[in-house]
Amino acid sequence: MTGKRIAVWMMLMLGVSAAAMVLPLLKERSAIPPPPPDEIPHFVLTREFALQHDATVLRVALGDRCHMDAGLLIAASAPKDRMDGRQKLGLLELPEDWGCPSVRRERPTSFREHVDQCLSRMMRDGQHTPLPCLQRWYPGLEAWISLDMPRYLLDSQGLSATVDFGIHCGPRCGSGWRSRLRLRNGVWHLVGTEATWIS
Repeated sequence: MTGKRIAVWMMLMLGVSAAAMVLPLLKERSAIPPPPPDEIPHFVLTREFALQHDATVLRVALGDRCHMDAGLLIAASAPKDRMDGRQKLGLLELPEDWGCPSVRRERPTSFREHVDQCLSRMMRDGQHTPLPCLQRWYPGLEAWISLDMPRYLLDSQGLSATVDFGIHCGPRCGSGWRSRLRLRNGVWHLVGTEATWIS
């Protein structure tokens, strides 16, 4: 073999060796990335689920307000429908027996009539609160509640819920709250309650 041929063979061999080393690296770079982890499925509210959990979630969300030694709270505002389809499922009413003895359910129309009458009397008589007037119909009344039904969410840690509610005692007298709960081992736990508005 002449020197020229040896040089050509050497170049070919080096090229093949380089290709053998580089090609696997290129394949690794251009490999299809692994698929993303499974997406968390969207939570779909069902009538069965709500009937099983709503009462407990509302009771835990209200905390000590459910078991006051004295005093009465009235829940009379009808929750509004939302994107979770409660109206279609017929789930806008507070549960019948939800284990919250300090909070009494009242028909929104009759309660609103009493509130309107007492607010008019309060303004006429120069009082600061309609509660003394309302206590004629509701002995022991301390305030009334606007209470939203729970919102449920499925996330990477499991199932959670939020409940928005407001405590009202007259014009420019009240505050709003949001309770956050988490389902752990089949039991709802209160994670925290934060203020959302004040009047």
